[in-house]
Amino acid sequence: MIELRSAITDLTLNMHDLEKQLHPLGFVTSDNWDYDHGYIDYQMDDSGEAYHFF
Repeated sequence: MIELRSAITDLTLNMHDLEKQLHPLGFVTSDNWDYDHGYIDYQMDDSGEAYHFF
């Protein structure tokens, strides 16, 4: 995976608020969450491949 720096790097958000903003855009939260970090997925095409964001 290629590490990307952005305005959201190291940003802390409430889980409910994050899901409320991202789900309408097609992002889904994955089941690999810890108290200080987690992942969201976005399906890039119909093959089922997904790109993971930290």
